[in-house]
Amino acid sequence: MSGHSKWSKVKRYKGALDQKRGQVFSRLSKEIQLAAKSGGDPDTNMKLRTLLLKAREASMPADTIKRAINKGTGAEASAALEECLYEGYGPSGVALLVEVVTESRNRTAADIRSIFAKHNGNMAPSGSVAFLFVKTGLITVKKSAIGEDELMGLVLDAGAEDLKTDKGDAYEVVT
Repeated sequence: MSGHSKWSKVKRYKGALDQKRGQVFSRLSKEIQLAAKSGGDPDTNMKLRTLLLKAREASMPADTIKRAINKGTGAEASAALEECLYEGYGPSGVALLVEVVTESRNRTAADIRSIFAKHNGNMAPSGSVAFLFVKTGLITVKKSAIGEDELMGLVLDAGAEDLKTDKGDAYEVVT
């Protein structure tokens, strides 16, 4: 049959799939590097443990994961990733807090400033918006997994803010 090539179809399909997987691996690798700065042991670093589970779900190779952890802990040379926090005001004076992971603080500041300007906003000095925000977390626990009294004891010992029991078949712990 003229014009039919099975290899050509496979090559296009596999190439597109490999590109998507590469993007996922790249994003996860950067997140693992950043989390590993707080410690390379997944038993003591909860954020790293969660990211390692995500990486295994995405079928990320073990040597790639190990390399990312080594880069984050400083055992392997690489460009240092750092977290930055930018503050600003968007259209109609809406306060915005932008968390960024970057290799170059100066380049990122210029990019963020440009984005604010394009959308009728402006960057604000450090500390002018951050006081308006509170960082919180939400943990959901199935009611069948634990009793309310036992969970309340754990929540109080851990220092959480609130325990909501009226959410259907799950408890919500606000931290």
